Amino acid sequence: MPLFPVESSVIMNHENMPTNLPPQGNTTEDEIDLLDLIGVLFKHKLLIIGITGLAAVFILIYSIISLKLPAEKSYLPNFYTPKSLVIINDSSSGGGLSSMLNSSGLGSLAALAGVSGGGSSNSALAEKLAKSNTMVDILGAEFKLAEIYETQEAKFPVTELRAEIRKKLTLVADESTGTMEIGFEDIDRDLATKITNRTVELLENEFIKIDAVSNQSQKTLLERKIADVELEIENLEKEYVDFQSRYGILDAEVMAESFTTQVMTIKTQIINLDAEISSLNTTAGRENPMMAERFRSKQALMESLRVLEEEGAYGLPSMKEMSSYLIENERLKREIQVQAAIYLGVLQQYEMIKLSDRGTGPTFQVIELAEVPEMKSDPSRGKLCVIVTMAAFFLSIFAAFLIEFWQNLKQDPERMKKLRGEV
Repeated sequence: MPLFPVESSVIMNHENMPTNLPPQGNTTEDEIDLLDLIGVLFKHKLLIIGITGLAAVFILIYSIISLKLPAEKSYLPNFYTPKSLVIINDSSSGGGLSSMLNSSGLGSLAALAGVSGGGSSNSALAEKLAKSNTMVDILGAEFKLAEIYETQEAKFPVTELRAEIRKKLTLVADESTGTMEIGFEDIDRDLATKITNRTVELLENEFIKIDAVSNQSQKTLLERKIADVELEIENLEKEYVDFQSRYGILDAEVMAESFTTQVMTIKTQIINLDAEISSLNTTAGRENPMMAERFRSKQALMESLRVLEEEGAYGLPSMKEMSSYLIENERLKREIQVQAAIYLGVLQQYEMIKLSDRGTGPTFQVIELAEVPEMKSDPSRGKLCVIVTMAAFFLSIFAAFLIEFWQNLKQDPERMKKLRGEV
């Protein structure tokens, strides 16, 4: 008899258990099999090949037709970019003076000369000038670009024409070499070449004007600086002459050497007299007339030494004043030398600016003007064909998987009901 009563309806035979229960733990159907993916691609291979082939043929024909049509009517015309090469020196006049002083071993005098060693970027200035409204308007008017680019009927004709010209005009600076490439892109290679060379000409003229104004400003500044330095040198020389006249000395080094020699000679004589006095005191006694004479000579020498050390003689400085005299003498000489070096540097820079008044100098120099290009710069039709063909290939793969998904979806009534919103 069972320990716990159980109703007979609860006990079921394993043969009567339901068999339509979903399997537990069977997840293999939800996994993505690489072979299934390859199978889908193989199943729709004709679709993939067809779309990719049609796209390749289409873009090839498209490119060939665009190449055969006249440039004015072509939807994908060839663009040409002639380039001119120029040198743009970013060193200003102040930088030239600083460089000159540095090369002369007097770089520390650049600040004393009142001239800065830094200069603004003329490359950036050239780009601003080339794309300024004034220069862009000149190019547009001279070459009638409003008619060529059909901006006359635009809502803002001037603004749109300027934007079109700026977009086509390129200026690329190479800071390592100090050069700049100036180019203009257009479907008409001859027109692009003329615009490029005209841009270079306009820039050169602008830099001539800027250099002329800058040179005049620098000349005025340097003339004022030359006058100031000349006055400073004159004052220092006068002070130095007065300093020498005070003591009647022309050469401080000779004077110091002579003064030292005199002091050493007197001290040597005093030492010799002391030796003689000691010897006479031992042999002849203090009452000896020679002893008195030696004492008088020693007193006279000591008085001379005291005068040299404390008061000075013949208008010369004393030994106590000698060190300060030498320091002052060296200070005045050094200041005169510094001002003379500054004067020489400023004067050389002034002469350089005077010589550069008639030209642009080193700021803007044309290395070579643009030539009519033989090869196009854009577009790359080969690259376009590759991109379009690859894009069509991947789109065809996506379309194959989309078709396969739709076919599988139609074969599943339950999922179709969910899609229709019937569940």
